[in-house]
Amino acid sequence: MHKLYIFIFFVFFSCNDKNNIGIVKSSDEYSLKSIRFVNKFIRNDHEGIDEFLSESTTLKINDSVYTGLKDIFKMMNLNSKVFSKFSIDNIETSTFFYKDGNLLTTQYLNYTYQSSLSYSNYYIRSVLTYKWFNNKIIEVNYIFDATSINNEIANYQDLTQKN
Repeated sequence: MHKLYIFIFFVFFSCNDKNNIGIVKSSDEYSLKSIRFVNKFIRNDHEGIDEFLSESTTLKINDSVYTGLKDIFKMMNLNSKVFSKFSIDNIETSTFFYKDGNLLTTQYLNYTYQSSLSYSNYYIRSVLTYKWFNNKIIEVNYIFDATSINNEIANYQDLTQKN
């Protein structure tokens, strides 16, 4: 019976249309473009950001959602007030080209920054996914342990409300 399952499994996958399989690349234009984007994003560099994002891009950072460039820029500006000395290293990027034309880029990276208030240094391993449409990012999911960032932002908001 075990051999029958192996035979069925083999026949199913060997007869399957190879054109139904997507392709994964790591040095394609979308992977390279997402690396340029994330470097601009962490440095709060708005100039030319519309090269990467559509006007209605949705940015999901853990449980927070920002929709549209105006909302995303507001969040970027707050981050640049609370944090400094940003850097990224160990970027691993790949893009999956689905047969139906959809594109999804995934990045794993190390994100280092310093608090502008406490001068504490933080190191976070992050995962980002980018959904593409018409050569623009229409959705970004940014996932990481936000404990340190949330604490620093809360401290910043407390300080600015007192002033």
